[in-house]
Amino acid sequence: MEVIIYTIPTCDFCRKVKKWMEEKKVSFQERDLTEEDTFREEVLKNTGQLSTPVIVIDGKFIVGFDKDKLEAALKE
Repeated sequence: MEVIIYTIPTCDFCRKVKKWMEEKKVSFQERDLTEEDTFREEVLKNTGQLSTPVIVIDGKFIVGFDKDKLEAALKE
């Protein structure tokens, strides 16, 4: 399973989703939108917005820290 979390340093929900993933023992790759233009372009292309956090689980994009959606995507 591949999990990517797009974040920005000042985002409280980004910190919360990372902590939640760690508690679930889910490994993830973090991509800071302030570090790479390509990260922002990926998020905008796939979601139509630049909100954070954006979590990608095996290619499925989830915008925001929605535990129900995350749980469902992790089970697939």
